[in-house]
Amino acid sequence: MNKGREYLRRLKQVQKYKGDEPLNQEEIDMLFESLKRKDELREQRKPWIGCLISIVGTIIFWSCIVWFVLYLLS
Repeated sequence: MNKGREYLRRLKQVQKYKGDEPLNQEEIDMLFESLKRKDELREQRKPWIGCLISIVGTIIFWSCIVWFVLYLLS
């Protein structure tokens, strides 16, 4: 995701909450810190788990289809 776009989205949320008050440096730092934490969480993802789940699910699905067809033919 585009970090600049994400920052502006969060900035708009904070400004909407605060009204027309300008942001102080602490709030700006908080926004940047939340983006850094989000990047750290993204690095912890394990896409191979999702791939494994998809493969196992596909095997189960097609084995049920084959079993059902063989059941109808017998």
